[in-house]
Amino acid sequence: MIAGIRFKVCGLTSPVDVECADKCGADYLGFNLYPKSPRNVSLVQYRALAKNLPDRRKVAITVAPNLEELAAMKEVGFDAFQIHFKADTPLETIKGWSDLATPERLWLAPKLPPEMDVPTEWLEWLALTKTFMLDTFTADKFGGTGKTGD
Repeated sequence: MIAGIRFKVCGLTSPVDVECADKCGADYLGFNLYPKSPRNVSLVQYRALAKNLPDRRKVAITVAPNLEELAAMKEVGFDAFQIHFKADTPLETIKGWSDLATPERLWLAPKLPPEMDVPTEWLEWLALTKTFMLDTFTADKFGGTGKTGD
């Protein structure tokens, strides 16, 4: 934590990346498990990296996983689960993620188009997580766009 602010470095794919994030003081190390990401690491690759990771919280970053995929991420020892998903994802799906990950470890990152207000149904999500993330919308990507949002 720097001046009361916690930060996460995402898209780590190698020991060199991890070392740099650690030296910069990252509180969280983010590993992108979404296969379509250019910074994707598989669970097998993560296990190999995990053997030498510094004492930082590890975050699994993914897109709309099924419960089996989320359970596999939990099994390898991630501290938090950042889940990106479409804004119209059924509440039951999100409840499933919350039940498995727990609200303290679940970071919800809904993909909200700019023309859409935050739906009132999302108020039900407040009991399902302690952390929300709103990324800049792009039609063809989930998070990590590098674009400035409104």
